[in-house]
Amino acid sequence: MVVSGTLYTPAKYHKAYRCLLAAKFSGAKVTVADYVPGVTDQSPNLAGKFPPNECPLFVSSDGKQSFFEANAIAHYLGNAQLRGDKEEQMVMQWGSFTDSVILPSVGTWVYPTLGVKDINKNSIVKAKENVTKFMEYLNNYMSKVTYLVGEKITQADLTVFTALQLLFTTVFDENARKPYPHVVRWYTTIANQPEVIAVCGSPTVEGKASSNGCEKPAPAKKEKAKPAAKSAPKPAGEEPEEEEAPKKKENKLALLPPGKLNLEEWKRMFSNNDLDSVALPWLMENFEPENYSIWYCEYKYPDELNQLFQSKNLVRGFFQRMESATKYCFAGQNIYGKAKDSQISGVWLWRGTGLIFELSEDLQADYECYTWKKMDPKKPEDFKIMRDHWKCEGSYHNRECADGIIFK
Repeated sequence: MVVSGTLYTPAKYHKAYRCLLAAKFSGAKVTVADYVPGVTDQSPNLAGKFPPNECPLFVSSDGKQSFFEANAIAHYLGNAQLRGDKEEQMVMQWGSFTDSVILPSVGTWVYPTLGVKDINKNSIVKAKENVTKFMEYLNNYMSKVTYLVGEKITQADLTVFTALQLLFTTVFDENARKPYPHVVRWYTTIANQPEVIAVCGSPTVEGKASSNGCEKPAPAKKEKAKPAAKSAPKPAGEEPEEEEAPKKKENKLALLPPGKLNLEEWKRMFSNNDLDSVALPWLMENFEPENYSIWYCEYKYPDELNQLFQSKNLVRGFFQRMESATKYCFAGQNIYGKAKDSQISGVWLWRGTGLIFELSEDLQADYECYTWKKMDPKKPEDFKIMRDHWKCEGSYHNRECADGIIFK
């Protein structure tokens, strides 16, 4: 049975987003109604059902279920995956952490800059210190996993995301985000989910630097209304001028010289033939160092790697965020070692002679977590590294190959 009902909330309320995201992922049917404190909750159909001035509120279509408090509503609107299956307690943990740790500090810092809360400089300084602490914790935690709970998106991800969105789109500028690449990588993954875009809009990170976090927005200058200029009448039968279409964002990857090497043909050769006897000889014959390059990468933080499946999730997440460059890249990344003693390394082939990530911000979420070295496949030692990583074999970093993934 499909869950349905009405969610009462102010427009664009961040706590309501976690409920609407739960509904979007699970398929629940939710109608949104505006909430006015002291009015909505005292209306005839809601009076006595909820505490005063509490929102968001939810009432099921049949009127038999009514909830206040965002976490409870999201739990009801979600499904087994969002609730964490057998790890439901972990999802609850992150919901509580969001409300007790993340949001109080984020709100204390952000709301004065929006002009909706009075400035208290000491409180803001303390809030910024707390933000640093929980961001450091999150970054370390996310370095070992793709999602907060398990191997799929859960309500934990959606709840924490909606809290950090308030931070990332206001005061947390690019320099502030730099120390937390794992959080940014995870945030970008969640923000780009179709369900999230449908609820929260296209992903954006617009945070601006704030020297002390205590600035209020400058009041808008009032200008006298100017009479609209009269346009000259067009001669009868003349077609109206068409508005110029907005310019599309330039794809710098597409501007790279294609050369003679056909990457799609290489991917077919790799998939359908023996690597050693057919595919690699074909590549060496067709490889053009003036138009293509091969790069070796190593993960910078091997001490933070835990279980092998978590390391594999890191690689999967990296590949997922590189999907827009699939046409221009091929790669193999392997996990070497065992649980709590492993390393990730890989070999990439792409169009262009420099680091491809520098051509598009969309590709930059993960690459700084790796060291990069350009390879020469004509050198026997580089050729062996390339071959082993693409065949998921070999012994590197004093460890045996445990698993590998191909990006093509």
